[in-house]
Amino acid sequence: VDYLVIDIPVGESCKVPNMKHANAIEKKFIALGKKFKMKVKVIKTPAKEPIGRGIGPALEAREVLRVVQQHKFRSLDLENKACKLAGAILELKGYCKSGNGYKIAKGQVKNGEAWQKLNQIIVAQGGEDDINSEEVIKEVEKYEIHAKKSGKIHFVNNKNINEVCMNLGAPIDKNAGIHTHVRYGQKVKKGDKLYTMYTSSADRLKLGKLAAAKNIIFNIK
Repeated sequence: VDYLVIDIPVGESCKVPNMKHANAIEKKFIALGKKFKMKVKVIKTPAKEPIGRGIGPALEAREVLRVVQQHKFRSLDLENKACKLAGAILELKGYCKSGNGYKIAKGQVKNGEAWQKLNQIIVAQGGEDDINSEEVIKEVEKYEIHAKKSGKIHFVNNKNINEVCMNLGAPIDKNAGIHTHVRYGQKVKKGDKLYTMYTSSADRLKLGKLAAAKNIIFNIK
């Protein structure tokens, strides 16, 4: 590896809770990269919630495929962040002028080149050729969590997301995880869908329900 871009999500419920820690980690990554003659760029991203709506192996794969296939339900925040990171490495390598990387990456997503290349990688690794994003999730058990009151989403707890997903069987169960229906700062009404749990096992779904009751993901005020 000669060029490396590292993304560090920074947030209260993330592994890196604040910019002070993020800056310290950035210095260590850059110093380590120099020892191996690598050009390293660290991008620190404020993370009030996960990028995209799917958390869990298959759900995240569906999110990625929706972006590169330009599906109408794709997550634009995931698309923009992916283009930002891809653009950063194009600039780091000197492929384009500083500030032009994002535009180039975005163009390759829009014109289908990104999907064409990803499909080649999938096939080379023994995966299905031209897989449809909407066929990634197989037969699963589902359960919806609804808002118990009206208000505004003022905090999204990433640690609690991980706890619920693990109880559902992720990452061992590739279908397990959650799909979120609301975002940070969004206004919701009592009864609105907050997220849907996915798992391959009825027993795991029971565990997921218990975990969801104890680990509140969306704090509404």
